[in-house]
Amino acid sequence: KQIISTIDALVLRPEVSDLGELHMVIFSGHRVDETGRAALRFPLDREAQARDLIREALSKAKTGWKRIEVLASAAPGSDILCHEVCAELGIDSVVCLSMPKDVYARFVFENTDYWRSRYLELIGRRPFLQLSNEKGLPRWLEGSGIDPWERSNSWVLEMARTRGAKKSTLIALWDGKAAGDAPGGTAQMVQIARQAGNVDIVRIDAGQLLS
Repeated sequence: KQIISTIDALVLRPEVSDLGELHMVIFSGHRVDETGRAALRFPLDREAQARDLIREALSKAKTGWKRIEVLASAAPGSDILCHEVCAELGIDSVVCLSMPKDVYARFVFENTDYWRSRYLELIGRRPFLQLSNEKGLPRWLEGSGIDPWERSNSWVLEMARTRGAKKSTLIALWDGKAAGDAPGGTAQMVQIARQAGNVDIVRIDAGQLLS
């Protein structure tokens, strides 16, 4: 963890000299619902509503700050919307990938060409960082019991916390449930942000997408 923090702090040097003017934002949110999902959470036809909610939260996060940077993954749904909204608002965002970009495209967007196209466009115009050179855990962590997606969340959180910014905030489009569909989701990101103790948490109630 210390090595990752040191390297990421070097890679993500800000363009301004006064880090006290920097607001570091982590974004995490639910994926768009897959076809046939039993309990709806983010229906595809609510994309425009989700975009508006994310835009409102990011606009508030930007207000009053000389500089704001956003770290987010690129899963279909909330993550991609976040980066697209950042571009609209003139906010710097970095795409954080747990594996190489081409492997990520094949693995995450296996049956979703609509979102894959947007991902490829996003990767073409936004800076990105990757945690691993392969899918899953590196060999030195095999058998450790660590979940690759949870490890990725911890990586993103540590990158934000080691920036020396005046304020760090997690914005989460989240249904509020303590357990998600799988390890390493939005619920886990909220949990580790709470445990960090120095990260503000702003929840966008995902329940609004069902009303």
